[in-house]
Amino acid sequence: MKLKCLAVLAGSLLISGAAIAEYPERPIKLIIGYSPGGAADAVARIYSAALADKLGQPVVIENRPGAGSTISSAAIAKADPDGYTLGMASGTLYGIDKYVYNVSYSPDDFTPIMRLSMSPLILAVGAESDINTFPEFFEKAKANPGTMFYSSSGIGGSPQTSSLVLENAIGTEFTHVPYKGGARPCWQLRRGMWTSRLVRQHLCCRSAWAGK
Repeated sequence: MKLKCLAVLAGSLLISGAAIAEYPERPIKLIIGYSPGGAADAVARIYSAALADKLGQPVVIENRPGAGSTISSAAIAKADPDGYTLGMASGTLYGIDKYVYNVSYSPDDFTPIMRLSMSPLILAVGAESDINTFPEFFEKAKANPGTMFYSSSGIGGSPQTSSLVLENAIGTEFTHVPYKGGARPCWQLRRGMWTSRLVRQHLCCRSAWAGK
């Protein structure tokens, strides 16, 4: 399963030619729904720097984590439709969010601009784990329902929903520990606090290459 990140603009993109010629006249805000240090935050900072250089105005990142990034989505939906509030979100969120959260917006409140990145999810365990292969993970999960803990960046996100798919495929139960972003649970996975985590490719490979 892959994450599709979309940049979304609050309100309509239908603005006058004069407004387009003058845009932007002031800093732009980029809202993301996860805490600093995770995959979404890293992508946002790469693109915000390039966008600021191209437009000649600062692009200020505002982290509003929590509730599977629906808090940030609500803020984007309520922003003035003037092009000065942008947001970044997982393409898997819209559609799932209304079933797990009480949201005040709908997909029609956003206009997709472009897909920024695609990153595979990798099943990872800590370096000190006694699990070394997926068959070993499968056997342990099958034999010990409810005793294996996994962390995610929030309920309704692709790591959590993909873990539910994996859980169903194995025929077992995992215990879920949600966070407001991906950085802290990755750090704790390395220290053996959780059994496993479906983690973004670049975060996983960085730790694996370091033997952590």
